[in-house]
Amino acid sequence: RKGDLDNALLDFKKAADISPLNIFSLIKVAEISLLLNKFHLARDYFAKALRIDPENVENRVGLANALNQMSVDDINNQRLDSAINQLSIAKELAPNEWEISFNLGNAHLRSENFEMAKIAYTNSLTIEDGSAEAHCNLGITLERLGEFSSAINSYEKAIALKPDFSDAKFNLSLLFLK
Repeated sequence: RKGDLDNALLDFKKAADISPLNIFSLIKVAEISLLLNKFHLARDYFAKALRIDPENVENRVGLANALNQMSVDDINNQRLDSAINQLSIAKELAPNEWEISFNLGNAHLRSENFEMAKIAYTNSLTIEDGSAEAHCNLGITLERLGEFSSAINSYEKAIALKPDFSDAKFNLSLLFLK
């Protein structure tokens, strides 16, 4: 409560070491690890908690979020197979988390698997239609697939949601030049 997350993490890790079947301690270590951007540690502790209680939704979503965060680093560092693998697992754990589908689309887009990117972005927007970035990235994907009219619609939706979205405006202008 005082905001001293580093010491809280140490204390909850000690508690988890003393009582490794205590789900509360395991989840607290995982949650604090997420807050501290220690995604591998969060993954490990959510996985431990999930082995004890595989039906616990909080554990499933927590593990999915840890995998999602780890995948962002993988995408940024061109470890696309790893990102796609982690995001596929995360999607199974938490199918209604739109960010997971969005990042899965990003990984497929970077790997130039445009059909899979289209599916992932469409799924993301089915869950959360208010993401200008997802609409823009779907536009990029559709453009690469030669679906220009649909790409225009996606870029226009992105701009409608975020009028100052320069990437979407730039992509739309380039598409009009085509």
